[in-house]
Amino acid sequence: MKPKAEKTDAIREMRERALRDRGRMGLPSGKKQGPMRKQSEPTKAISSPEWPEHEPLKTETPDMVWGRLSEAAHVHGYTGARAASALEWLVEGDRWTKVGPGFADGRVFLSTINVKEFRLSLEMRKKLVKKLYALPGVTQRAVAKAVGVGHGTVERDLAPNGAIGIRKAAKNQSNERDLAPNGATSLSQSGSAAAEVAEAEAERQATEGRREEDRQRKRDERLSRPMPEGKFKLLYADPPWQYEYTKAESRAIENQYPTMSLEEICAFKAPAADDAVLFLWATSPKLGDAMKVIEAWGFNYRTCAVWDKGVIEMGYYFRQQHELLLVAKRGDLPTPEPPNRPSSVIYQRRGKHSEKPVVVYELLAAMYPSFGAQDRIELFSRSSRENWTTWGNEAKD
Repeated sequence: MKPKAEKTDAIREMRERALRDRGRMGLPSGKKQGPMRKQSEPTKAISSPEWPEHEPLKTETPDMVWGRLSEAAHVHGYTGARAASALEWLVEGDRWTKVGPGFADGRVFLSTINVKEFRLSLEMRKKLVKKLYALPGVTQRAVAKAVGVGHGTVERDLAPNGAIGIRKAAKNQSNERDLAPNGATSLSQSGSAAAEVAEAEAERQATEGRREEDRQRKRDERLSRPMPEGKFKLLYADPPWQYEYTKAESRAIENQYPTMSLEEICAFKAPAADDAVLFLWATSPKLGDAMKVIEAWGFNYRTCAVWDKGVIEMGYYFRQQHELLLVAKRGDLPTPEPPNRPSSVIYQRRGKHSEKPVVVYELLAAMYPSFGAQDRIELFSRSSRENWTTWGNEAKD
């Protein structure tokens, strides 16, 4: 065992050798030359008022960008500048409506974004706040929560010319009126700013009103379309389910297509033959409602298939990656022949919002090869299809 003095000399020699080696490599030799971080690249991008435009790779899709933003705080190398740039790119051109499960409400979309842990410069934050607030259904509080600041901060960011919030601006204008000689009104910059913000908010509400009228018109048009004559042995339906969390204040926000309440779907008169089979699409949260629809339409639940979308979406307990195709029957319609029974798992990557796998049409036709267009109908269809009878909002005769 070496004496303590020899150990100390050996350690000192090792340290001196390490310092000499670092000097030859051009590295700092120790604390006297300052910490290593001073030699690293500057981090101006994080605090700079301007951030570089987001230029996605050719193989990069909005879904990929959205996926990174939802986990941005945990992705190595993701800075506030990069997150803000990516989010701005996603908001432009309504790309945000096509990601994940498909969004119509900006507030629901913002709840999936994780950028509040980043520190943004004042100019960067103002620019981002204005773009996010322009999304349909978004409130100032929703923007504040997404960015990680207070409601008052967002209110100030939205005020023109850096004016204080609407309520404070109006208060200042009132005070100036009280102090002015002979009760004269002094139109201050803050008062003018408040008027501009109020005007912008009025225009925003008018736009939302027009959107709601358009949704109601489309809904009425769909329900007023005449149902094809006859009764059908095979019914394939994708009801426009109405989700409770997709309402912002008093506005319906399903901009992709007009939705229907559970009561309306149950009251729908399905043109089913006495002996018929029903294939009904339902998401996991709507499974209970789908069972009620099956019963209301006069069917009995039998089994289901699972569609693997190939994309992990959002969820409150599990991040959803699938939808259910429920099977129900009425009467004595025979089941498909064994050779015509497909797998219960359908693999096809998700396409546009609400769009279902095209291969399902082929599977159903193969399950019942003797059925023609007079025997099978697609309800709530969004497009016409050869050898199928269709009824829906966007289906063409």
